[in-house]
Amino acid sequence: MGQVQRSIGRLLRAGQLFGVVPWNVKLGAGNVLDRGSFVGHVVRVANIFYSLGIILAVCIATGFHYYTFISSDFIAIRTLNISEDVTVNFIVMVSIIGCQFLRPFYTKFTTTIVTVGDELAAGGGTIDFHRIETIVQRALLGALLYFGAILVFDFLNGAAWPFRFLYRTVLYTLPNVINVLALYQYVVALGFVHTFYRTVNKRLMVLERNVSAADRRGNRTKVPATITGDVIAYDHHVALVEALRRTHLKISNLTGEVNDRFGALLVLTMLSSFVVLSLKLFELYRLMTIVRWSAATCILLLYTVLWIGLHVAKVLMVLYPCHVVQRERDRTGPMLYSFHHSFADNFLHNAVRPC
Repeated sequence: MGQVQRSIGRLLRAGQLFGVVPWNVKLGAGNVLDRGSFVGHVVRVANIFYSLGIILAVCIATGFHYYTFISSDFIAIRTLNISEDVTVNFIVMVSIIGCQFLRPFYTKFTTTIVTVGDELAAGGGTIDFHRIETIVQRALLGALLYFGAILVFDFLNGAAWPFRFLYRTVLYTLPNVINVLALYQYVVALGFVHTFYRTVNKRLMVLERNVSAADRRGNRTKVPATITGDVIAYDHHVALVEALRRTHLKISNLTGEVNDRFGALLVLTMLSSFVVLSLKLFELYRLMTIVRWSAATCILLLYTVLWIGLHVAKVLMVLYPCHVVQRERDRTGPMLYSFHHSFADNFLHNAVRPC
């Protein structure tokens, strides 16, 4: 669990650098600085001004983009560009301002995953925290390399350096970094949820196999079962299933809370990605109609493909975690709420069977 906390701590520090995580949030005990202290007030005020500075920079770049480039475009392209700029600005504001209201959620989420992890471990479950740690580390490294490649091609593709490069970085790259880091928090949260559902399912499958094996042995040997032995086994299995049900309810509530907290961001991300993908596909079609290619055209093509890949990845970051969590939850529900009767009837029958 300590390695997972270190990996998530790196994600939080990266988010704090770009304003999508409050500065006074930390993992572990006392994960939020005392609001009443002087240091806590200073950190909060500095965080607010820093966040407003990022939002203001993106808004200024957006206004410059409209009056310099968009206003003379074809009506369809202009509409798509305006839609992109509007959704990007909303994403930045929702990510940065919304994170300031997530302080209680960070505390509650950390407490819940520790509690659920302890309950599953007490019930015999094994949680693969190493897998979560690996996913978080690889996701951060992949994002760093991908945005680094985008900046390199943007630098090679730009004219009037450094003004155009800095302007495009603030207009395009910075908002997408903010968006991806905010989405990473959602992905990591659902990653824990998926791992917990998976652990519950594995524990239920082991329990079901044990009950089936005991039933087959009893039928094969035809040895009369004692009431004491069957009642003890019955009580043990009932207690375990009831504990798993309580844990399942906590996981389900946590899933709903995660989706509620990130719902607006997910909707805006999907809308923005579809708009940008439409623009980039138009750009890709235009590049494919060029007869004579140059080095600048090849760089622009690779740059366009990188942006297409980024927005496809963002769509997958929204859809895929929901899919895998829903799949595990659909497995958990029928197994958990129909399992009790299958073994309870068997043990009750054996317990009252005459010797």
